[in-house]
Amino acid sequence: QSGDLTGLNLAKKHTQAGVSNYSTGWLDIAISGNFTSTGLVISATSTVSNRFLETVSMLEGTAAVTTMANMFYGCNSLQSVPLFNTAAVTTMANMFYNCYSLQSVPLFNTAAVTTMSYMFSGCYTLQSAAISPVKVSLSLSGCLLSKNSIIDIFNSLATVAGQTITVSSNWGYTLLTTTDREIATNKGWTIA
Repeated sequence: QSGDLTGLNLAKKHTQAGVSNYSTGWLDIAISGNFTSTGLVISATSTVSNRFLETVSMLEGTAAVTTMANMFYGCNSLQSVPLFNTAAVTTMANMFYNCYSLQSVPLFNTAAVTTMSYMFSGCYTLQSAAISPVKVSLSLSGCLLSKNSIIDIFNSLATVAGQTITVSSNWGYTLLTTTDREIATNKGWTIA
């Protein structure tokens, strides 16, 4: 068949009684198609997880996708993701929640994003997150960010008021100088 996909949710389980929450055995997923609306979910919060998933390939368009909330939730083995179009995305909440093995995120366009809550919660091995422009509060606490990675994140922040960037509990946090911190604070951000 040809045509566009309106959404994709790989986090559905069978409705048969007695089927409990489970993890798939998928190691790699390749997705090809244009998504015309709504969301794209690879994993989920409490039904089906893909804890063995290591790589994802996005071969075509995500330009119209508006939510990527919970997209890779609980993909414990995922190490990186490809660059895909996020220009229309408004929520990235829990997008990489508990992706323990995630090491890097490419330069996602976050201009339309209004929530990034818990986006990187539990990403203990994350070393770089090239997302821009960041306009809403974001926590990168407890990752493996170096001083330079944190500075890169500060440079990607938009000028705002009343937003917080949390970078504590990263090994590079204690190495930040006053001048480094001013990159964020001069743009109206509170650093935690």
